[in-house]
Amino acid sequence: MKGKDAIEYIAENVKKDTERIIRDSAAKNAEICLLEGFLMRYEEDGRVISYSPVTGRVVVMNPTMGIIVRILKNHKCIRYMDLLSGFAAELKAAGMTDKMGERILSEDLLNAVNFLFLHGYINIGKISIVELLEEYAKMKISR
Repeated sequence: MKGKDAIEYIAENVKKDTERIIRDSAAKNAEICLLEGFLMRYEEDGRVISYSPVTGRVVVMNPTMGIIVRILKNHKCIRYMDLLSGFAAELKAAGMTDKMGERILSEDLLNAVNFLFLHGYINIGKISIVELLEEYAKMKISR
């Protein structure tokens, strides 16, 4: 397996685990922590541009991700439910929550946190993407 195939394989398999980890961390109140050392450029339209240490590519995050990154940057570490509350408040201030139900808002946040985790921007509790990638590499080698 090379390049893009390996990343797609990892993304498919890790996504299932990260969603479980996120849901478990929400139940256990584990903190989501934004890792430091990333240069991020904030665009006027709300997008955030950065470099992913995992994929080695430039990442352009949409305005929703921009809101989440700003919340995480202000708090460094935050519990998932507090992040959800802050996210909802930011969207309400922007006049966007009238169109979204709580389930859609929660799914949107879950997908965003999953993306940030997969690209190496955050840790969830004490779990990092590097640890999961090492586990998958060991599992793949042992097959």
